[in-house]
Amino acid sequence: MNHRLITLFLLVALICSFAPVSTYAASDVQVVIDGQTQSYDQPPVIVNGRTLVPLRAIFEKLGAEVRWFGDTRTVTATRGTTSVILQIGSRQAYKNGASVTLDVEAQLIHSNTMVPLRFVSEALGAEVTWDGTTRTVYIASHLPASIQELTTRQIVSRSDRKIVRVQSANGSGSGIVIREGLVLTNYHLVEGANWATVKTGVGNSYRVEGLAAYDVDHDLAVLKTDRFLGILPVTIGTPSDSHKGDKVIAIGNPVGAQNTVTEGIIANFPTLGGTNLIQVSPPSTVGASGGALFNTQGEVIGVTTSLYVEEGDDPQYAVSIDYIRPWLEDLLTQPLGSIEAHFPQAPLSDDKERQVQNLLTYHYGSLRTSKLTLHLNDWELHQLPDGSVELATTIKAYQYTDYLKHYGDIRQQMIEWGSRLGRDLKAKLPEHSFRVHLYYEDTFNTKPLNFQTEEITEHGSTYTVVHPILLVKKTNDVHVDAQE
Repeated sequence: MNHRLITLFLLVALICSFAPVSTYAASDVQVVIDGQTQSYDQPPVIVNGRTLVPLRAIFEKLGAEVRWFGDTRTVTATRGTTSVILQIGSRQAYKNGASVTLDVEAQLIHSNTMVPLRFVSEALGAEVTWDGTTRTVYIASHLPASIQELTTRQIVSRSDRKIVRVQSANGSGSGIVIREGLVLTNYHLVEGANWATVKTGVGNSYRVEGLAAYDVDHDLAVLKTDRFLGILPVTIGTPSDSHKGDKVIAIGNPVGAQNTVTEGIIANFPTLGGTNLIQVSPPSTVGASGGALFNTQGEVIGVTTSLYVEEGDDPQYAVSIDYIRPWLEDLLTQPLGSIEAHFPQAPLSDDKERQVQNLLTYHYGSLRTSKLTLHLNDWELHQLPDGSVELATTIKAYQYTDYLKHYGDIRQQMIEWGSRLGRDLKAKLPEHSFRVHLYYEDTFNTKPLNFQTEEITEHGSTYTVVHPILLVKKTNDVHVDAQE
């Protein structure tokens, strides 16, 4: 054989030996749902000995609504009160907030999300059976005939360590671990506070970075801790599956006691102040705000609260867990480090707002430097939903040319002026973060040059420029930044 041909043959063989071999194997598996044989664009495949099936096609046939989020490669599915969250490339899924481990990771095959067959049963409670002789999967969409009920001892054994103590400037209460590093509690326990801690049943303490989500109207908040707790999350249910007279178990931290357990029954489902509640009888011990109310399947259906209990009243209430469902998708799919958290700040009182306005008007109505005095227009003050304060003003437009001419000489003096302003505001607003903006603003008949695109707004035949000159901001300390 020609030596050149032999060399070519060996080279091709060597390349092929390093080429990746697909882990996907075609299968002749049939899927039958409620007696109907299914046909899919992407049929089931075998991956590492596991049968993977198309999630969207099967879940939608089972009555679930499926959504795809391409930026995070995440799939969500909801059917009734069941919510499922799954991320491509991960073996961890979440059903109503509880972690579910897949046999193999979810995968994209020809733009179809493929999941292990067993996950269909675990996610939506469908009955799945396998006929090895005909290689057929049979799926029944109805729920299992019986749902396992747990004893109080079993519920406590599974969930006791998932209930923690929450301490803040407002006092102490309870919290519920819904994810590593995220604890659900009552908003009133941390309202207006600028610090909080979480303490586990074994005595470990964790600093709270802030609130990752909160609902003032329904007295709920999710706290983010500074590091992982090492505790698995609770299973989240819904009170809509419960009825008057059903047995419930409350676990919480009343005054002086760690994780007290109380049995009771659901007495009613009242709505007070626009909030859907669960009334429990006999009432659990006062002081257990933020604790968990479990059904007999070991699912959390409410968050105990003392907010609706008036002096002399006997009832114990729990806020419906359904109010946190809009948060779950973001909180359970984002990396924990990407979840922002802060402590909301109290609204400014009228008196405090007047003090700030007087300070700005009478002491910071102009910016004096060695080269020129920049005269400022009226200050504007706004408080944002998170409680932080935004302050803004503009220099007189006719002074902008002189400002540019002397910028190099006056920049340091402007920073010193901003530092004094920041210190004075910090003394007036010790509990609030703030940002102070100094702008140049003007209107032109033609599109101006030398400004950033985002600084220019077109209004028909005119153009308005809003150009930042100075920024003073305070979270913990005051920082100043000047800009030409």
